[in-house]
Amino acid sequence: MQTHLESATVFKGFSPDIQNDLIDSVGIVVLVQIKAELQKCMYVSVLLDETSDVSCYSQLSTVIRYVNSNGAVCESFIRFSDVSKDRSAAAVSGLVVKELQEFDCLNKLIAQTYDGAAVMSGELNGVQAKVKEHAPDAIFIHCYAHRLNLVLSQAASSNAKCNVFFSTLGGLSTFFPTSSKRMSLLDDIVQGFQNLLQLGGAILLD
Repeated sequence: MQTHLESATVFKGFSPDIQNDLIDSVGIVVLVQIKAELQKCMYVSVLLDETSDVSCYSQLSTVIRYVNSNGAVCESFIRFSDVSKDRSAAAVSGLVVKELQEFDCLNKLIAQTYDGAAVMSGELNGVQAKVKEHAPDAIFIHCYAHRLNLVLSQAASSNAKCNVFFSTLGGLSTFFPTSSKRMSLLDDIVQGFQNLLQLGGAILLD
């Protein structure tokens, strides 16, 4: 993309639509390369996590982990999927199975990693149980990053000062947006700090 924008003389492609088309084309090429690597490996694992973006859409990220032909462990991000309409175990597991089938690696799946939410980790009706119906060897592992997050959250909440600090910090996200005056004041304060930082940088350079 950078080479095209720097070297193109006739077709610059600066419009948003054209740039998005180019990005989509690059994404397709990358996915084809990932699929080719997955064809050569013996085993794969899948990592999923769901979060809501600023526009309140629930996005599910899919990552496939595998060992390539050179013996190196690779983690390849596949895509974000909008699961706002249905975040049930059946819907999410169906999406996982469909994506693994798309890359012809469902029969190679030996591990699946999610957070500890019941809809994901449930032994009877969770995503991991439903995925096992299609890939019996896919053992479930509770994501270590989420485990660490839980440990740190519990440790911080047991300290009174930390508890007050994080509660106050979390309250800022609801305190300012509910009032246009507060938001305006916050913007002014932030702008003032930015001006001070720029002034301080200029003084140091002098």
